[in-house]
Order: sequence, then C-alpha cells, then structure tokens
Amino acid sequence: MENLGLNLQSFVINTAVFLVFFALMHFFVLKKIGGVIAQREAKMQEADRRAEEAKLVLQRAQVEFDAIVSQAKKQAQEIVAQSKSQANEQAKRIIEKAQIDAGEIIVKAQGILAVEKEKMLADFKSSLEKAVKEALTQILASQAEKIDLDVEALKEVTVKS
Repeated sequence: MENLGLNLQSFVINTAVFLVFFALMHFFVLKKIGGVIAQREAKMQEADRRAEEAKLVLQRAQVEFDAIVSQAKKQAQEIVAQSKSQANEQAKRIIEKAQIDAGEIIVKAQGILAVEKEKMLADFKSSLEKAVKEALTQILASQAEKIDLDVEALKEVTVKS
C-alpha cells in the first residue's frame, strides 16, 4: 500500500474519524433532520386530513345551500301565487262593488227621470189645458156674438175650470 501512497495507520485513523463523524452526524444532525421531516410529513398529513374534512363540510354546506335556495324559490312561488290570488279576489270585489254602485246610480237616475217625466207631463198637461181654454175662449168669444152668449159669463166659466 505504500507503493500507492497510502499509509495503513493513516487509513485506519481516517476511517475511524469518518465513522465517528458519521455516527455523530447521524446522532445529532440526521436524527433532528429526520424528526423535522417526520414533523413536516405529519403536518402535511394533518393538512390533507383537514382539507378533506373541509371539502366534506363544503359539500354538506353546498347541499344545504341548494336545499335552502330550492325552498326559498318554492316559497317565493307560493307567495307570488298567493299574491296573484289575493289580487284577483280584490279585483273581483272591486268590480262587484263598482257594479253595485253603478246599479244604484242607474236606479237613482231612473227615479230622477221618472220624477222629471211626471213634472214634464204635468207641465205639458197644464200648458195644454191652458192653451185649450184660451183657444176655446177665443172661439166661443168670437162665436158668442153670433149665438148671443154673455162673453163675461163665458170668461168666468173658463177661468173657474
């Protein structure tokens, strides 16, 4: 070995130092690094587990959200239908009241027309009687001279009736 430039004593010492250095490195450094790596792996596994749990919670929340939205839509449709129904009922009541009011107005108008018709007929009758009396008075007055009637007595008779 000396031919190769190697010394056995130096080789044994260097090997022993290397083995001691390796044992110390393994004991102090590699164990700590292994512990850190194990901790990181545990944290990563915990993070993965939490992510899966969060994913499940999110899925449940999505299902609940969909159910709530569906229920809200159903309630909204019921409210709209109920509102339409109430609006139709109210419109029907308003129309019925308007028809009743219109009927009352028509009845009142017919009553007023009947009263006005009676007044008009009475006025027409009175005017007709007056015109007939005047015409008879004039005819009889003009004819009275021929038949020798008292014109004054004739006026009294026509005025009294």
